[in-house]
Amino acid sequence: MIFGAVVRRWGTPALLVVVVLVSGCGGEAASTKRAASVPPGLIAFAHQLPSSRDEIHVIKPDGSGERAITAARANGYEPVWSPDGKQIAYIAGEGEWLYVMNADGSGRRLISRGAGSLGGAARPSWSPDGRRLAFEVDKLPGHALYVVNADGTGLRMLSSHDLWDPAWSSRGGELAATIAVKTRRNEIAELDATGSTLRVLTHGRECAEWPTWSPDGTRIA
Repeated sequence: MIFGAVVRRWGTPALLVVVVLVSGCGGEAASTKRAASVPPGLIAFAHQLPSSRDEIHVIKPDGSGERAITAARANGYEPVWSPDGKQIAYIAGEGEWLYVMNADGSGRRLISRGAGSLGGAARPSWSPDGRRLAFEVDKLPGHALYVVNADGTGLRMLSSHDLWDPAWSSRGGELAATIAVKTRRNEIAELDATGSTLRVLTHGRECAEWPTWSPDGTRIA
């Protein structure tokens, strides 16, 4: 089975490859989300109804078998498959809280009400062992990264730097994220899974955003 995700919203690598997808900061990224490195099967995505409510649907890669696995009243979006393909983390509700459910939509459970000065959560990313989730929150000003255990315990700030769109490496020891630098240009940064060290990886004339790791954790697009 392929497990991927498509969304509506918005150790040290041996080699870094950065692809700049937008010209200038703040451009809208393509509506794709990194896929877990698991065998082929289903794609999960957010489907917006005429009511402007969002449901999470799954579909086969050939376009058949589409079905909703959340109810529209929950307003679910940003689905991300767990590494073993058995669970989906997603954001739901007016409060933009972080939930996890089973692959068939059953067993929905609240993981975090978010954090930060504005609350809420966005852009969840699983650790490769499936035990933790990183996510971004809005604050005044900027953003921050938080980590929480997959059972909802152990919420803590990973970094107070202005970071967003976390991407957990398959090697487990580091994450990549977009960082705002003092020149008002966005770059790609790497930080270790404890949040104790951070380094900026790109220093281009254009903005670099929306990092995605290669499956072996040695490169970043």
